[in-house]
Amino acid sequence: MACTTSNRFVVETEEPPAADWDAGFVARQSDGRHTYFEYTGWLELPAGDTREHRLLRLGNGMRVLCISDPQARQSAAALAVRAGSTSDPREYPGMAHALEHMLFLGTRTHPGEHDFEAYLTQYGGYTNASTTATTTHYRLSVNNAGLAGALTRFAGFFVEPLLDAQAIARELLAVESERLADAQSDTQRRAHIVSSTYCPMHAYAQFAGGSLASLQGSADRRGVELRDAMAAFFAREYAGDAMALAVIGGAGVAELVAMAVDAFSAVPRRTLAPARIAGHPLCDRKLGTVVRYQTVGARHDVTLVFALPRAAHAYAANACKYVETLVGGAHAGALGTVLRELGWISAVEVAAPLAGSRLPGVLCVSLAATPVGFARHEELVQYVFAYLRMLRAHGAQAWHFGEVQRTLQLEFYHGERTAPVAAAIALACQLGCPHLRAEHAVSGTRLLYEFDAPGIE
Repeated sequence: MACTTSNRFVVETEEPPAADWDAGFVARQSDGRHTYFEYTGWLELPAGDTREHRLLRLGNGMRVLCISDPQARQSAAALAVRAGSTSDPREYPGMAHALEHMLFLGTRTHPGEHDFEAYLTQYGGYTNASTTATTTHYRLSVNNAGLAGALTRFAGFFVEPLLDAQAIARELLAVESERLADAQSDTQRRAHIVSSTYCPMHAYAQFAGGSLASLQGSADRRGVELRDAMAAFFAREYAGDAMALAVIGGAGVAELVAMAVDAFSAVPRRTLAPARIAGHPLCDRKLGTVVRYQTVGARHDVTLVFALPRAAHAYAANACKYVETLVGGAHAGALGTVLRELGWISAVEVAAPLAGSRLPGVLCVSLAATPVGFARHEELVQYVFAYLRMLRAHGAQAWHFGEVQRTLQLEFYHGERTAPVAAAIALACQLGCPHLRAEHAVSGTRLLYEFDAPGIE
């Protein structure tokens, strides 16, 4: 079961300018004669992290973080583009996802459809990609000896992809196969059902994954070549100043910088600012929508969707993190703990938009209900609202914020180091936030920096 709440209490404030990525940066030139800008200021880093870090801005606006780890046996890289399913042309739902598939299938310099994968395999590596609502990220892992060649080939994705029409026709079959598999996934079914409760014309309500009908079928109805529509989307959305790159490897940091600068400086720069998506996904026409649906597996889900304001500039306070810990935490007094003690749920999941997202958001509270709890689902929903009303009545508490802040600090400063590929993905995605300050390039959304009581409330 899924239900939505109102957006009438959402207050949209004017978004401040993007963070200053000029101050503290010094112009340099690579051996390949590409100009780039290196950050010379202080970086927030984990305690005892002896790895060398270099933060850069390329001439095309791409943000780059290079981390040299002499103990690393495998190198990793991830590139995030600020273009996901919400950037899809309305005529072609699923375009971002289909393009993600196509970039692996050959470039002008390396035209073979399996050239990149074969190269990585030769050096003990692999690659993959994912498309989300706001971001598409590509990643690779390869042993240290193969990193330079891998980055050169990887950069070709974003400079000279072939987008061969015959390859598109074949790859759409893979997209269609994923759609059919998603139909048997309760998690994916729930996501599609939740999106059906959004305003029909909002970008969040679009069919994100795509299919043969939404892509090739749409092109056929319009009498155009899908390859041309895909190339236009690539030219509009894939540009250096809409991208961020993270590279982690065993080579020295100067060598990593040279690899990244010389490989990715050829990515073109965007000439137009990204479009601001107007309106909120939840509208009064959809207020109080309740959807009951049959799951594939033996599970009982109750999902509530709440409207949130646009908060791209508010990563430093990250008000959603405060609410997440009270609703989904395992400590005494948390909503999840209370409901588990009643025997009504077995788990709770709180999904908030990535701090720094440029889109208006929604907060999803998903309750894995027990048979007893699902039989009392109306009471279960009332309990959630009563808990939120209690939080509102007491207001934001500095002591709880302090506890969450200290927990996150312990995890960041003294926690176990993340595997290179996962670390590269997280770093690239957070680097793409326009409001991320340079000194927070590594710590990013993993820490809370300031207490914003009005923002939380």
